[in-house]
Amino acid sequence: MIEKPKKRKKKPKNNPKPTESDICIYTGQPYATTHEIFEGNGRRQISIMYGYQIKVNAQDHMLIQHATEPYWEAEDTRWKIYYQTKFELERIAEGKTVDKARLEWIGLIGKSYI
Repeated sequence: MIEKPKKRKKKPKNNPKPTESDICIYTGQPYATTHEIFEGNGRRQISIMYGYQIKVNAQDHMLIQHATEPYWEAEDTRWKIYYQTKFELERIAEGKTVDKARLEWIGLIGKSYI
């Protein structure tokens, strides 16, 4: 009897270990960690795949990730708007309408931040 090949789960992508050349965009410190802008429900993998990431030091990473302070909440939203705008402008440059670009974004991420 021939066994069926087992279906393998896709291995999630991970970011490499921080190095001295990874500089925090807020403080300029080396060894910054990579923060994925969109989190949860597979959005982390989308962030890695599309490059929706920023380099921040460990302390700031925790602050922006949990966004409990108004400044970090605003920064988190600012980055989400930035990457959504970038995505939509790329789609418009490819010849799609503004509405189609927005719908494609919503299909990818799940909601609009603009």
